[in-house]
Amino acid sequence: MLKALNKKLFYSMMILQLLAASPLIAAEKLKLETVLERVSQNYTSLQIASKQVERARQDVVAAESQLGWNVSAQGGVSRDANFIGSISDTTSLGVSLNKQLSIGSSLSISANTSNTEYPVPTGFSLPTDSADYIVTYRQPLLKGMGNANFETAMQNSKAGVIMSKASERSLRDQVGNQIIELFYGAALAYESQTNAVSALRRAERLVEFVKGNMKLGLAEEKDFLQFDAQLRAARVELKNAELMWETQRTSLNRLMGKPWDYEFIPVVKASTRSLPGYTTLLEAAEEYSAGLLRYKAEVMMATAAIEKARDDKASKLDLVLSAGPKTRDSNTETAYSLQLEYNRSVSKSGFDARLYQAQLDKDIAEQNLEQVRRDIEYDLNKLMAELRTTQQSMKLSERRLRVEQDRFDDVQQRFRSGRVDTSQLILAEGELELGRFNLKQRTIELAKRQAKLTALRGRLWTNQ
Repeated sequence: MLKALNKKLFYSMMILQLLAASPLIAAEKLKLETVLERVSQNYTSLQIASKQVERARQDVVAAESQLGWNVSAQGGVSRDANFIGSISDTTSLGVSLNKQLSIGSSLSISANTSNTEYPVPTGFSLPTDSADYIVTYRQPLLKGMGNANFETAMQNSKAGVIMSKASERSLRDQVGNQIIELFYGAALAYESQTNAVSALRRAERLVEFVKGNMKLGLAEEKDFLQFDAQLRAARVELKNAELMWETQRTSLNRLMGKPWDYEFIPVVKASTRSLPGYTTLLEAAEEYSAGLLRYKAEVMMATAAIEKARDDKASKLDLVLSAGPKTRDSNTETAYSLQLEYNRSVSKSGFDARLYQAQLDKDIAEQNLEQVRRDIEYDLNKLMAELRTTQQSMKLSERRLRVEQDRFDDVQQRFRSGRVDTSQLILAEGELELGRFNLKQRTIELAKRQAKLTALRGRLWTNQ
């Protein structure tokens, strides 16, 4: 009779336990990839960072436009009187095209025409026509050779794009690591809450079992006090687990743009795929690194500044060639000229100072590059060691769970045959649940570290 009562009580409590967990069944099952997608759509700063990259690309277009053709034109009419009082009316028109070349030289093509009329006493006028067509080529031989201004503008604009990308990656790394911590923290909090609910139900069943035995004279008050203390502790643990779950859930919902109390179930599955070799992982991490990207851009800018400072320090020596036909009242002659223009600054101290500053900037950026590379190697080695340790711990947890499952199956079989009572079955069930919880913990830890490695390789936001 007692055994039948114990079995009925046991199965009734199991049904109540399932019913108590039923509200979570309707919650959304949420994967890390889904969280990343929603955050990417909701997080304004990420969208702004992407637009900043596109904005920086327009600086490259603006710098390239320096090599485009420039057109200028002028024209008009005028009336003038010379020193003897003769009046002249002049109509003029001029057009010129100018282009800066990437090698530092410049090319200009100009055409100018004019018509001047001098009135005479007989009422007729004496027209004078002129037309000039000139091609001018300027070649810097010292300062300006190689077009340092253009190269500096191009390098700075390209470096600006790289800096914007680095800022975007840095922000994505920051948000991504925050999501990883929150998501897997939420997964652990959810499993802790679920485990705490199970522990509370088992403690309640044990107390009810002891109460029944006390009525039958099969248990003493000290047994009741022992299990009642366990029940109280289980209630405290559940409250703590619920508080942890509410905190993690609210923080994650805020990032996703969901209501603070939106219900979901974190779905965690550790990858079983083998990782690439260390060298491949390191190369991928270095290629993606926001820090390396930023300091590479600084090296580019410093290198351009060095070249610009050297160019500014040089003396100016330009070769200027021009040639073209000139027409005066139907008489056409070819005109040409060859000139050398020279200019030199007497004091070079200011140029030397700017050159030295640019060289120091480059040295600083290169040292920062090496430091970031060392940090990446350290982070990768640390993460790989943690992955190996977590995998070993997970194997031990799997082994423990198999042992607890075999033990529970044995106790359950003996319970059905009446060789053990309900308390022993509940205790064996508790050990089995604890083994399952430990394995889930190890799985969450492994999946979290795998996600961190994915982020370090620059693949966390691949689909976003």
